[in-house]
Amino acid sequence: GKRVVVYLGTLDPVRQIDILFGMLAIIKPQIPNILLVLAGDTEDSEHRSWLKAESEKLGLVENILWTGWLPMAEAWRYVVSAEVGLSPIPRGYLLDMGSPTKAVEYMALGIPVVMNDNPDQVLVAEDSGAAKCVPLTAENFARSVTKLLEDSSLRDKFKMSGLEYVVLARSYNYLAAQVAAKYHQLITKL
Repeated sequence: GKRVVVYLGTLDPVRQIDILFGMLAIIKPQIPNILLVLAGDTEDSEHRSWLKAESEKLGLVENILWTGWLPMAEAWRYVVSAEVGLSPIPRGYLLDMGSPTKAVEYMALGIPVVMNDNPDQVLVAEDSGAAKCVPLTAENFARSVTKLLEDSSLRDKFKMSGLEYVVLARSYNYLAAQVAAKYHQLITKL
């Protein structure tokens, strides 16, 4: 009877995972059976201890499952058991340059996504129609997660849109064809 949301990835300080604790604290009074699965870890034991202490301060011990690092197949099982996937990517020069795969992986597994306004995630949200894309705050994530948990038809719509988007625009076959076309274009200019 848990309402499961999942974060898959590193818990390193740069990821600001504690924002998800704030999100949980906001959601919990309305949805007391919410469970955040943190499928990942950090090599920074001091930071891990700090994260656990923060979750305890907020009264979230029963609402967080800490899996640690997992074999990928096991991690995917946690993801597919969730109703919502979380993709918080803090804004900044380094992380803004990347193309986060987490949100696309959730979509490929049929999981609706709440993500923040990292440039590539904005593009994915707009092109896919399968995600809520908001600024990275506990309040914004809480509002979006609550909306998805309360609206099964929206979750179903996001699921179908996400699966379709991954096949059409983010599959390795599609990306390989795009790269090959770009190389062909560049070579013919020589």
